[in-house]
Amino acid sequence: MRKLVIFLALALCLGLATTATLADEPQYGGRVVVRMASDPATLDPFRVSVDVFAWDLSYAMNGYLFIVGPDGEFIPDVAESWETPDDQTYVFHLREGVTFHDGVELTADDVIFTFEKNLDPDFGSQWHTGIRDHIESVEKIDDYTVQVNLVETFAPLKYALLFPIVPQHAWEEKGADDFPYNPVGAGPFKFKEWSPDERIVFEAYDDFWGGRPYLDEIEFRNMDYDTALMAFLDEDIDVLEVATEDLEFVKDHDALDIFETPGTSWSYLGINQTEGPLSDVRVRQAISYAINRQEIIETHFHGTVVPSTGPIVPASWAHNPDVRSYPYNPGAAVRLLREAGYDDGVTIEIKCSTGAVSIMEIIQDQLSMVGIEVDLQPMEWGLLTEDVLADNFELHYRTWTRQTDPERGINRQFMTDTNTNIAGYSNPRVDELAEKAVRTLDIDERRDYYFEIQEILAEDLPVIFLWHGIHRIAYNNRVQNYAFDPFYAHRTYRHMWIEE
Repeated sequence: MRKLVIFLALALCLGLATTATLADEPQYGGRVVVRMASDPATLDPFRVSVDVFAWDLSYAMNGYLFIVGPDGEFIPDVAESWETPDDQTYVFHLREGVTFHDGVELTADDVIFTFEKNLDPDFGSQWHTGIRDHIESVEKIDDYTVQVNLVETFAPLKYALLFPIVPQHAWEEKGADDFPYNPVGAGPFKFKEWSPDERIVFEAYDDFWGGRPYLDEIEFRNMDYDTALMAFLDEDIDVLEVATEDLEFVKDHDALDIFETPGTSWSYLGINQTEGPLSDVRVRQAISYAINRQEIIETHFHGTVVPSTGPIVPASWAHNPDVRSYPYNPGAAVRLLREAGYDDGVTIEIKCSTGAVSIMEIIQDQLSMVGIEVDLQPMEWGLLTEDVLADNFELHYRTWTRQTDPERGINRQFMTDTNTNIAGYSNPRVDELAEKAVRTLDIDERRDYYFEIQEILAEDLPVIFLWHGIHRIAYNNRVQNYAFDPFYAHRTYRHMWIEE
């Protein structure tokens, strides 16, 4: 019935569609309406939520030292340039004349204030973890120059510095309770209104350092998915993350387009390999051979993910495309199980969130075909996380998102004794290579280190690599210069414009 209603709505939309006037040059004016699934918990720049809409809001509203471009390059923002006099020193040169939305100039004092808050362990900034072990001090050289001194060389530092610059005067005037709900930033759009559970609206900042953005407003509208889909087909909203089963409806609509880009997420089966059958690499390899990834990709994900052979996504400069892979081969799986002494099969428990049950049921059926019986344990996300952190699992299904520098996918998960190594994996050679990879700024050397690590992981299989995500976002084609940053999964609205 739901599909029939959508089909009728689609037919109506197509019947009423009109031809837009083509424009040779970007036009000023208009608004873009973006569906968001729920309100962010806060607009506090020190505590930006991990959900995609909060990142959208932050990048539209706030100024950063630099941002990440679509190809992973660092693009100057409120810092017009930077230099590294040595491997443990970064000097940032701020643009003169950059103002916050209340008209006050952004200076080195605001940058220092932001760093100090993020480095304060008692303040509770979400950015603290990424920088606490790496930054020794931050110095004001003059009103437009800031120097960051490191404890030791740390190649991924700039990724750790991708946080908003907060106006010291406004934070201190408004206080920590009021600022997050009446924020002041230095981005291309300024906060206008927040109607809880309805919408958040931003308007163009006329005095933005890079020039007034083309759009007059951006509205983030809080809607349930089915209502949003109907509104999108009816061209009442402009941007929507469309469920895979509804992609064809969108593709058939002349006024709507799909934006596709490689994602930065990777999904896997985490393994507790400290004891039991999974401590044997042959059992782990058997599981990997027994999973028909392509079938799952086609029938469940409808092509919105691609097979994975390791933790570094294909969009990354450090991705090694030539490591050992485990294509679907049930015969190889059975042979490996027998070599490991499990002629009569084996039973293994898989824990997953309740939202992943349908995927895990497919894997459960596939593994049963080779003699691996799966005891599937769906859990609420919070309880699953508690069990994973307590090593109370055999296998668990998980996804890591927003992989930027390969340090996030390798050093944090596969080095011995890191707090996010939840597989019990330890390989001295991986530790050695991973440490070298973050202590040199030479990207070619770093690539060589990470290539070798991926080769080792493909043999050891500390986790079962499943798939990488692809971002597919639907938008109305009156929205011109639509852009989406795959590394941080947010839209970049500064250069968008509406063709009327």
